[in-house]
Amino acid sequence: MPIQFESLYNQVHQFNQGVVNINTPFTGNVLSLNVSTKPEYLVSSQVIGYLYQYYGENGKGYAIKSGVDLIALELPETDSLKFVPTAFLSDSYTLKISYTSVGQILNESNTVPIPSQILALPNQFSLLENDLSELELAVQGLEAPTVNWDSIQNKPLSFNPSTHSHSITEITGLSTELTIITDRLDDIEALPQAGSEALSFLTQNSVLADGSYLSLVPNLVCTLPSQPDTGDRIALTAGNHNLQVRHGNGTNQIRNGANLTMLGADEGIILRPYSRIELIYLDDKWISFERVGTVDNFMSIYQVPYTVATDSFVDPFGTPLNNIFNGVKVPTGAFTTDGVMARQNILNLTLSFASPIIPRQLRLWGGQGNDSFGGAAQYGLSGITVYAGTSSSGQLLGTFTFSNLNGIEQVRDIVTNTSVSSLFLVCTGNANNIGILELEVYAKTV
Repeated sequence: MPIQFESLYNQVHQFNQGVVNINTPFTGNVLSLNVSTKPEYLVSSQVIGYLYQYYGENGKGYAIKSGVDLIALELPETDSLKFVPTAFLSDSYTLKISYTSVGQILNESNTVPIPSQILALPNQFSLLENDLSELELAVQGLEAPTVNWDSIQNKPLSFNPSTHSHSITEITGLSTELTIITDRLDDIEALPQAGSEALSFLTQNSVLADGSYLSLVPNLVCTLPSQPDTGDRIALTAGNHNLQVRHGNGTNQIRNGANLTMLGADEGIILRPYSRIELIYLDDKWISFERVGTVDNFMSIYQVPYTVATDSFVDPFGTPLNNIFNGVKVPTGAFTTDGVMARQNILNLTLSFASPIIPRQLRLWGGQGNDSFGGAAQYGLSGITVYAGTSSSGQLLGTFTFSNLNGIEQVRDIVTNTSVSSLFLVCTGNANNIGILELEVYAKTV
């Protein structure tokens, strides 16, 4: 009696459909599976796909070879099958599946025995799975081998670069450097260009008129026109130095960016090295329409502390120099604690400030005290001369006369336009005895 196989599935499929799902339950442990393929697959048996068997929570997979294939199923009961083609069978192919059971075949009286290879398939699959698991664990435990460069055979003699490109974001720091370069180019383009306008060169302190100027020497003090007309334009550029620009009269102001300068003829702005500003006179004010670099406003007058850097005495009474700015303005007896005193008529002090200033005022307290011989002495004082710098060859800020008054504040304004400095020479004279209880300096900063 022939072996009976029950037909389970017989359908034509397009290869691009992919997975074929067969959701017909059956009981049997041997499948006959026939997949029509391209003729060349029939020359030699090769894997053309996989069949997956599902029963409850269990599942098994089987490799399917070309031609007619018998498969011994590990699970005697089947809920569904899934066929996954992995080789290109053809544009369309026919999938035929039938099933029977090993028990039925054994019960047939006139059939040949089932080949032992088929009966052993379930055990072989289990052994193969165990071998694969052990191999996977062994591979995971291996370390990548270290290969010596000299041991590599058939290396190319050179590795020539090929044409390629990179975006700006792929190169570290390039975007920032390009921004810096662009900003510098913008600053350069904003400077007056040769032949673009008449350019006047500043080599000394000057009263400015409508036009464009470039300062060539350090620390110049220039003044805006005293009676400007609406629409007057003054463009100023500083080299590697500061350039001061003062109001032309006491009612003018400069709108430097968002800030107005203070009222006053000696108020104004200062251009820092390599800076530029363009001013246009509108509505009784100078308005800045263009600024490059740093342009600062003068600040209001305030007392500025200093130290005495050098001195020149004739017959001093040994009083410490810091007494001249220790804040004591009323004599309490001896100048050893209240001020500074010298006999004859020379007392030269170099005052040193922490940062450059523009001195605008001297405040002095004179008086009498006990000299080193224990007797009361009146200290005469008739004049103080101030120079910018450390010698009398610096810019003269003025000679100021003071009366011989005891412990009374005397204020003298410095009106000379001067460049900023952190050192000033103070010289006294024209009196037999010189005594200063306190000397304060009021100045502007920028």
